Amino acid sequence: MQSYRKTLILIERLFFVGVMFGIGFGFSFLVLVMGSGIVDWINALTSKEVDFIGSVGGAVTTILAALVGVLAAFSQIRKQFEHKVIHTAWENFQQHLFNFSSALIDYSSVIQWLNYFVTSQNNPLVNAGNITKHRTDKWDEINNQHNKVITAYFNLLSSFESYEIIFMSLRKMKSEFNEVTSHVLLNKHKDLIDDIFPEFIGQPQTKTIDQQVQLINHFWRETTVISAYLDDFRTELQNETLGVILDKHIPGRRPKVKCKILTKDGLILFKPNKWFKTIRRLKHELTSRLRVV
Repeated sequence: MQSYRKTLILIERLFFVGVMFGIGFGFSFLVLVMGSGIVDWINALTSKEVDFIGSVGGAVTTILAALVGVLAAFSQIRKQFEHKVIHTAWENFQQHLFNFSSALIDYSSVIQWLNYFVTSQNNPLVNAGNITKHRTDKWDEINNQHNKVITAYFNLLSSFESYEIIFMSLRKMKSEFNEVTSHVLLNKHKDLIDDIFPEFIGQPQTKTIDQQVQLINHFWRETTVISAYLDDFRTELQNETLGVILDKHIPGRRPKVKCKILTKDGLILFKPNKWFKTIRRLKHELTSRLRVV
C-alpha cells in the first residue's frame, strides 16, 4: 500500500512537470522556427494589438494556473479520501483485534487454572462434596470462554475480509495466522478438553494427573505463541495503514531467543544476533557480581 501511494504521488508530480516543460518547449520551438520573423512581427504591432495580446496572454496564464490549481485540489481531495478509508479500515480492524486479544487472555487464564483444577478436584473442600458437579461447572466455564474467544476471532477475520483491498500486502500474513490459530483454538482445544473431561464424550479417564498437567502446560504455551503472533500482526497493521498516512515505520518484534515470528512474508525463524547474546550474557554476569558485592 505504501509503495503504491508513493508511485501515485510520483506520477502526479511528473505530470505537472511535464505540463510546464511542454509549455516551455513549445514556446522555444516556436521561437526557433520563426526566427527573426517573430521580432519583425512584434515590432509591427500597434499599441492596441499589444494590449490585446497581453490580455490574451494573461487570460491563458490565468487559465493554466487555474488548471494546475484544480488538478492539485483534486489530487489533495483524493489523498484525503484515501487516508480516510485507510484510517476507517485500521480503526475497525484494530477494535476487533483488541477484542480478540482480550478474549484470548481470558481464555488463556482459564486454561492455565486447569492445572490447579486437575490437582485439587478430589479435595472435598474444593469440590464441595460433589465432584461430578464440580467437573461439570469447570467444563461449562471453559466452553463459555472458548465460545467467546472463537466469536471474537471470527469477527477479526470478518473485519479483515471487509477491508481486504486495504490489507492486500497482509494477505499471506493473515493466511498463516489463521492456519496456526484455527489449529490451536479448534483442533487442539478439542483434544485437550477430551483428555481432561473424557466422560463428556463417553470415554473413561486414561491420563494420569501428571500427564494432564503436561498437556495443559503445552497447550497454554501455544496460546501464548498466538498472542505473540497477534502483536506481530498489530505492528504490520499499523505500518500498512497509519504508517502510510504518517510516512513512518515501526520495527518488528526481535525476541531474545530463537523462535518464529510472523511477518508479511509469513512465519520466519528469527535468530538473535550473536553480539546481542554476548552483550546480554555479560550484562547478566555483571549484575550477578554486583549483587555478590
